[in-house]
Amino acid sequence: MALSQDASKYCEELFEARRTALLREREKQRIAVRQGLTNFEDAARRAGYPGILQPDIDYALALGRARADARRKAYEWDGQEIGEATAAEIMVEAGSVLQQSLGGLMAGERGRMALLAQRTRKLDPAASAKLGELSRHIKRTVCDAQNSIRNDLNLWMLEQRKIV
Repeated sequence: MALSQDASKYCEELFEARRTALLREREKQRIAVRQGLTNFEDAARRAGYPGILQPDIDYALALGRARADARRKAYEWDGQEIGEATAAEIMVEAGSVLQQSLGGLMAGERGRMALLAQRTRKLDPAASAKLGELSRHIKRTVCDAQNSIRNDLNLWMLEQRKIV
């Protein structure tokens, strides 16, 4: 069932507030991971790869969870019961946010590596291996996050049934 206009606005406001807080947290984590180094390659050698990108991965995961939470709270605020179909809809939306965020991260990383190769006129022989490692890491992380969000929604639905 669709949210009312007020509930949709409530959902967007909740999500936007959480997104802003997550952006601030991501910047703090980036600074901590880079340990004062401004050059990405130097920081990646120190922090490891894909460890240097972990704040961005964590941000995307938290953004997906924030979307699911905002949507769930909006349904609750609207007085609608969350059933299996609504939970599936929430999961699709949270998964979409995850995929968009992490797809942008992968595209940005591919672009960064291509630009570095063009600028230095040297191909990094490990570039495809790094991207493969990052891709596998992201896929595992997304799968774990989606399962966690699904489990949280199912648990919340069961708790709501017990209260009623």
